[in-house]
Amino acid sequence: MVNRYGSIGMFPILNGEQFINLRTFQDRCSLLEDTLLSSLAREDVRPDVIDWAVRTIECGKGMVEVGPLARTCDLSLRQFERRFGERVGLAPKTFCRVVRFQHALSALRGGLSGNLANLAAEFGFANQSHFIRDFKSLCNYLPSDFVGS
Repeated sequence: MVNRYGSIGMFPILNGEQFINLRTFQDRCSLLEDTLLSSLAREDVRPDVIDWAVRTIECGKGMVEVGPLARTCDLSLRQFERRFGERVGLAPKTFCRVVRFQHALSALRGGLSGNLANLAAEFGFANQSHFIRDFKSLCNYLPSDFVGS
């Protein structure tokens, strides 16, 4: 974990509220150390990094780069893709694509005003045609079919 950033959410067995309420830096270090050591004692050392990655993708509305996410999980890209696929049932890039689609669909159904080019930019698509093509491939409808419905 040297020179790496992460989220307290990477350690679900760590009580975040308890951690924050500790008064001294030493107390926080001790709690973190105890948590890490107990994680190492378990049979599957890091079972929850994929769950953390899923939450990260969902919070990022699917606009997450898989390579940096794999490095944050301290896994090679291939290991990350394999573990993610086993746990989720989809490749991480496909999962990002589906999550991004779900957010775009919600925006369309919610009556988001503006043109499709702006919507495509907001959800990280290269351009409007990329947005339309991706949308149609996932649900077999055009985004315009959902505007105002």
